[in-house]
Amino acid sequence: MSLSNLKPAKGSTKKKWIIGRGMGSGSGRNCGYGHKGAKSREGRGKGYGSGYEGGQTRFYQRLPKIRGWRNQDVNPIKTAEIRLARLNIIAEGTDVDLFVLKSLGLVNKTDEAYKILGGGELKVKLNFKGARATKASIDAIQKLGGTIELAGLSTKGE
Repeated sequence: MSLSNLKPAKGSTKKKWIIGRGMGSGSGRNCGYGHKGAKSREGRGKGYGSGYEGGQTRFYQRLPKIRGWRNQDVNPIKTAEIRLARLNIIAEGTDVDLFVLKSLGLVNKTDEAYKILGGGELKVKLNFKGARATKASIDAIQKLGGTIELAGLSTKGE
């Protein structure tokens, strides 16, 4: 036995069904899909088409339209993550919110919230509004005498 005489096991391979090549091919005219109906139409996909559930209302039609309704899996809030060290460019005593961060280019225009991470060292006293933050970053901000207003909560430095 050598590589030159290897063959697949009998019955393991199947000849490709070539369709739509004229009446003489045996699968011309309707190409094996029969006459009319959902199963013969273009874009029918597997069975009757993408998302078809056997007559039951499709899943994507059962979900509400995404306007005010927000599901974290379908339409998550875009949150920017900022390290403490990057915040040193802001003037001391500034009230920092998402608008200020966008104007300084620290977050993207499309971000809807921001979270402060504890990477690096903060050297200026800042007051944060509407922020999300890690425990390490809250401690660093309060250590310098700054304040941070979390989602509905307010913590003040001493």
